[in-house]
Amino acid sequence: MVISGFVVCEMLKRPLGGLHFKLGTLLAATGVLWPVLWTGSSKAYLAVPAFVFGYTLVPVAFLAFFLMMNSKKLLGDSLPTGRSRLTWNVLMGTTLAVTGTASIATAWGKSLPVAGLLLPIGKMFIIGYGIAIIIGHYYLKNRLRRSELKK
Repeated sequence: MVISGFVVCEMLKRPLGGLHFKLGTLLAATGVLWPVLWTGSSKAYLAVPAFVFGYTLVPVAFLAFFLMMNSKKLLGDSLPTGRSRLTWNVLMGTTLAVTGTASIATAWGKSLPVAGLLLPIGKMFIIGYGIAIIIGHYYLKNRLRRSELKK
């Protein structure tokens, strides 16, 4: 939910903590409306894709926490050190490896029947997501470089 708030603020170029952030955090809460919006046999059809989609995104959150937990720029003097940092990195790394492997294995085999054919939607999502990460990385890297050149 917090990530949704950050995303909304970034998309709308609004400061964190304001109304846009608070409304953004509520985006995930719209899932409580599914019993009202989805009726009959469609409830079962919604549950499986929602679970798979949510489960495959859990490692993304863990990766974000892992990277933030090791960021001197973000944590400053609160950055874990010594045995504490090693313990947290081992635990988070193990969690990330297990959930990442499980989510990729879960999503990779998912297909969607379209016009009598099985569309490999899981593979398409994982590959597309990987491409989006690479594009985002280089976009942010170039934006940082441009901002440093302006100084």
